[in-house]
This record gives sequence, C-alpha cells and structure tokens, in this order.
Amino acid sequence: MINYKRSWYLKNRDRILKMAKVYYQEHKKEKQVYANNHYQEIKSTKEYKENHKESRRIYYIEHKDRCKKDMENYNKIHPWANIYRSIDSRVNDKKGERSKYYYNKGIKNELTFKDLETLYIRDNVGKMKHPEIHRIDSDKNYTFENCKFLEREIHKNIHFGKGK
Repeated sequence: MINYKRSWYLKNRDRILKMAKVYYQEHKKEKQVYANNHYQEIKSTKEYKENHKESRRIYYIEHKDRCKKDMENYNKIHPWANIYRSIDSRVNDKKGERSKYYYNKGIKNELTFKDLETLYIRDNVGKMKHPEIHRIDSDKNYTFENCKFLEREIHKNIHFGKGK
C-alpha cells in the first residue's frame, strides 16, 4: 500500500506542485486585497489621521537635523522640488491671502514633477540667480505649455512694471 502511494506521488509530483503553486498565488492575491482594503479603511479614519500627523510631528522634532539634511540633499538632486511644492500650496490654499489669485479663480496645477524638471532644464534655470515660475497667460492653469522660468527682475517688470 505504501509503495503504491509513493509511486503515485512520484508520478504526479509536478502536477501537485503546480496546483499548490496556483492555489498559493490565488490566495496570496486575496490576502493582499483584504490587507489593502483593511489598511485603506483604517487609514481613512479621523483617529488614524490625527495619530499619523502627531507621530510625524514628533519624529520631526526628535530628528530635526536629520530631516533638514535629508531635505537639503533632496533639493540638491531635485532643485525644482521646492518650486513644485510652492505651486501646489499656492493653488490649493483656500483661505490664504493669495487664494483670490489662484484658488478662487479656479487655477489648478496640471504640471507633473517630470514636466517641471523638463521646464527647469529647457529654460536653463541652473544659470539664473533667482529663478521664478511664470504663467504666460495668468488666467490659465499651470501647464507645460503655459509656464516658463524667468529671472526675478524680469518677472517683476512683467507683473508690476513696464510689462502691464
């Protein structure tokens, strides 16, 4: 009897292993979907958001020097990152002083991080002393076609001086 089982197993070993592998992969996906859904439910709760925000704040306080150094290194590698964050904060600020120029007008940021990098390289910003992002048509959104980098003095002249 034992020899029969063993010989059957040896004959069908590959098929059994394939079935086990398929079964494992299907259930692995189900487990991942369940885990992701469960995590999203938890992540969307107010309590999670408050705790997460607080833990990030505490981490920053405890590791302030490291966080600053990391940010400086990141900005050296990606100098357009600060500009991207500035654009995002400008257009998403609902109650700030500048909201009447951006949020209330419906101005949106349609630039991707990669678009801004391309603009940065295209306009040769590395050689500028004080580069600023300029929307060619100030009534339109921040898009690749509607934006360019200008030197601060030129940008000021366009908005407050001879350009208007």
